Amino acid sequence: MKNEFDENCSNCGNGIENVFCSNCGQRSNLVRITFKEIGVDFLSTVFNLDAPFPKTYVRLFRNPGKLVREVIGGRRKVYYAPIKYLILSLFVSLLISSVIGYDPMENQQSTNEDYGLNKPDSTEVKIGHFIHQNINYFILLLPFIIAIISKMFFWKPTYNLAERTVLGFYVSGQYLMISVVFVMLTSLSPNAILISYPFLTLYVIYSFASLFNEGNKIWTIVKATFAASITIIIYFGSASSIAYFIIKYFDITI
Repeated sequence: MKNEFDENCSNCGNGIENVFCSNCGQRSNLVRITFKEIGVDFLSTVFNLDAPFPKTYVRLFRNPGKLVREVIGGRRKVYYAPIKYLILSLFVSLLISSVIGYDPMENQQSTNEDYGLNKPDSTEVKIGHFIHQNINYFILLLPFIIAIISKMFFWKPTYNLAERTVLGFYVSGQYLMISVVFVMLTSLSPNAILISYPFLTLYVIYSFASLFNEGNKIWTIVKATFAASITIIIYFGSASSIAYFIIKYFDITI
């Protein structure tokens, strides 16, 4: 009698006799791709508590250093890949901003009016709006800045620069996830976005201290605080400089 799984895997061509291919792990009983199938796959990937994304999201809050050490050490199937995590976080951030109609320029103008700061057409407002419009490009600066700064402040751990970008991509992704919460709160008060900056800075400090724990906790926290502060300053400074250059020399209207 012929086994219902007695066929070749459509992915790698290996003979299979079970629900999953023993060579590549793909299911043998594939169905035609439909929008329903895409939706089910997406929801199971994101919301299944045993899937890599929820585990990664929670662990990045509880102990980001341990997660990064495990990924660098080879335990990579359990967690969402660093670059994929950043891309998914970016997608969630842009989706939420679009759904609630978040306009950074309008929000910044409302905040400035409350505090009597910049005019609506000021350069600072235009730069902020341009960065938000192109956050998918600017956010790619952050992982490499984190990697370089971590090498400067925490050079004893034998991680190479590429391994340090693992921390950079995860922190950048979580940075966006945290920002989403405050973006949603702007519907209640435009000033809510201002509260996000100290929270984000504290998270970067926590991430540095969690990964590069050198034994002396106080000294580690001091170094992590300086490293995180410089990281945030360089990131926003470089992003603002690039945005200013593009707006001014390419005559872009915001």
